[in-house]
Amino acid sequence: MRKRRRYQRGMTLVEVAIASALMGMVVLLLVSVQIQVLRDFQRALHENTASRTTYNALRAVREQAQGAALALVFGGGTEVRLFPPRRDSAGNILTPVQPDTANPIIVQVNYSAGTLTLTQNGATTTLLTGVRSARPQGGSYVPFSVQQYAPGVQALQVRLSVQQGESHIWYEEMILLRNAIQN
Repeated sequence: MRKRRRYQRGMTLVEVAIASALMGMVVLLLVSVQIQVLRDFQRALHENTASRTTYNALRAVREQAQGAALALVFGGGTEVRLFPPRRDSAGNILTPVQPDTANPIIVQVNYSAGTLTLTQNGATTTLLTGVRSARPQGGSYVPFSVQQYAPGVQALQVRLSVQQGESHIWYEEMILLRNAIQN
């Protein structure tokens, strides 16, 4: 007759230690993946915020420039003065279109303060902070330039290097002046 061997139920101390170590490694792996996902989300959120802020600033500049009759660049390209068309007492644009030199709209980049400002009717608004004097790849740039393509066709070129947090982004936009005067 054979003897039945009885095995004790349960786990030995070594088996418990191995199972605990494996569970610990799985938990550490899950925690590290979660931390990395949160970091990536935070970085994407900062980049999106920087992009949105810069887009809003460029939109404000675009709205003013598109309605201007004349754009002149000063300060080595760090300041542009936009002259809206002259209007009569009813608010209608006078023809032929002439710039209203008494009420310029001034858009200025200040590298030392890192700002883009818009001055209109004596009120200055900071549109953007984090403006840098160098492109993301290095090298300086001129933020504003104006080109005359044909009589009555004038374009304002806006370039900005913006750093907010770890995001350093380059923006460039060409804006056609709708009411440009013919020279």
